[in-house]
Amino acid sequence: MNQIDENKLLWMLKMCNITHNNVVNEGGESRLSLFDLTDVSGSADYTAGKVLRANGTSYTPQALTGVMIPLEITGATAGQPDYCYVANNASQVVITLPATAVFGSRIAVIGKGAGGWKIAQNAGQTIHYGEKSTATGTSGYIEAGHFSNCIEIMNITANTDWKVVNDHGAKLIIFA
Repeated sequence: MNQIDENKLLWMLKMCNITHNNVVNEGGESRLSLFDLTDVSGSADYTAGKVLRANGTSYTPQALTGVMIPLEITGATAGQPDYCYVANNASQVVITLPATAVFGSRIAVIGKGAGGWKIAQNAGQTIHYGEKSTATGTSGYIEAGHFSNCIEIMNITANTDWKVVNDHGAKLIIFA
């Protein structure tokens, strides 16, 4: 198993909206406690884009609010709002922004594989990073300067404008 420093682990947990209450300390090591998690994707109660809340006897689908769903990906992916992607491939992994996103939607990308990652745009979309912005439309993108870079972006204008709100690692490359 690969070792990861505690600060990076805590940052990744924050990016995926996992609170410290889910992290336990075992013998001086921080570990993620997954005891309450159950794979219910095949059950009749499962609804895509929703979480299941237990009421003691059954599960009720509820809309996700402020929660990022972690998902490891190994190839080109059509991004979905409020997902935390772990890009893991020897070749670059491309995540395309969703064509439809409401104000406040977020996407995070955590680099894992040696190929790094790239966030591509649809027509009319722009990513803003500090005082710089990508070219508007499909020619603009932002990518990792190092395979292990991490980024979180938030939609600031429905469907079109995204802002980098958090990044970690080497410089990001913006194609403007």
